[in-house]
Amino acid sequence: MARRKKTTHMLLIEAQNNRDIQEIMLSEFERFGTEKAAADMLNITQQTFNQWKFRLGIEEEIEQIRQERRGGQAPTSDEQDGEQ
Repeated sequence: MARRKKTTHMLLIEAQNNRDIQEIMLSEFERFGTEKAAADMLNITQQTFNQWKFRLGIEEEIEQIRQERRGGQAPTSDEQDGEQ
């Protein structure tokens, strides 16, 4: 699937941080370990963070970071349900 264009809000965050939005989202997720905390740091909702990760095609990288933080363990039932 082709990646969709960045939103105006994504471009604004990039301009404020002088970095690509994908890089920002990945580093914030790696730093804090949850979509909620990463979203809070970007001043967006967790739902928006989730939508953007799919829009930008970084969902696999997010999952890889999640697995690494967890030590390769399977997701808990709460995490599978989206409660992070």
